[in-house]
Amino acid sequence: MSNASMNSISTSRSSNPRLLRRMLYSCMVILLTISACTAIPKAPLKSGDAIAIGDGTEDIVLDDFGPEPKLYISCDDRRHGTDAQFGAIVSYHIPEANLHQGKIDTMPIHEYPYGLNFRPHGLDLQQVGPRLNLFVVCHDDTAGHHWIADFQVVDGSLYWRQNFHSGALVSPNGVTALPDGSLYVTNDHRERGSLPEAFFKKKVATIIRFDPDGSSKIAFTGIGYGNGITHKNGYVYVAATTENAIYRFKVEPDGMLSEQTCIAKVKGPDNLRWDGDDLIVACHLRLLKFLKHSKNPRKHSPTVVYRIRPGSAEPIPIFTDKTGKIISAGSTGLIYGNMLYIGQVFENWILAVSAGQNR
Repeated sequence: MSNASMNSISTSRSSNPRLLRRMLYSCMVILLTISACTAIPKAPLKSGDAIAIGDGTEDIVLDDFGPEPKLYISCDDRRHGTDAQFGAIVSYHIPEANLHQGKIDTMPIHEYPYGLNFRPHGLDLQQVGPRLNLFVVCHDDTAGHHWIADFQVVDGSLYWRQNFHSGALVSPNGVTALPDGSLYVTNDHRERGSLPEAFFKKKVATIIRFDPDGSSKIAFTGIGYGNGITHKNGYVYVAATTENAIYRFKVEPDGMLSEQTCIAKVKGPDNLRWDGDDLIVACHLRLLKFLKHSKNPRKHSPTVVYRIRPGSAEPIPIFTDKTGKIISAGSTGLIYGNMLYIGQVFENWILAVSAGQNR
């Protein structure tokens, strides 16, 4: 894996202890409010193979637009906060046979604005006209600045096109892109790191709509900790972490979101991905352990991945690691072929699980 492509991007990060403490305490309160007495369900899948990628494999998208399927993985050394030294998009070329023969590359980045931090978070991949675009949630907490970076994917490289930014983009988490190039982005807070929002489970977070020209508006207000987001057939789906819920919204002609409907209740939902017509969601059910794991890799945090079938109110657990010794703080579950790939918030690898007939 080569990091040469990141050398032209400034990685200097001045610390901001007050903001980091606020975000840590906010996370702690969130964990307390949604984790108490939550039973960890049984699931048919319980083990897999670790594939080393890069620090903090938090989000994963599938590129199956060409002849060779690949995973694009958002990596960031989150344990070290503003002092982190690694932030990149890493590609994993899915092999036909041996998992550990898949090619792994840090994707070169071209034309990214000099001096602008690259701390990737949520991802989405979309074909927009003739271009294949990767949209990346980015943060610079020292400057209080957040944006969505738009890259064109060409021959394994990322070519920067533009940044989507809005004053309403105060604490972005997930992004989903539509074929026309418009975006929906979740804010997980109205005020980044707010303790009262977390403690009182306030439904004040927003979903921001960006048009392809960069103009934006608040498409919906009133969810608790907006997290993973995706879309399908004229609807947007959102994970609301402190509400322990997955919501569906109708996309109106003007881009606003309406007809909020809860389609599933799961504890601590994170990122959302599709497997056919089913949603796959990774969840954090022991979030006090998540907090301990965020500081110490030897402190494990359980991971659960659910399948959500439209029309069924009962989520189906498909992977469980009750101890977190196999994978801790799992944040994304993505199925391709007969494999379930699971990313995690802090560690430097993804887990590949043979899904077999458990579909």
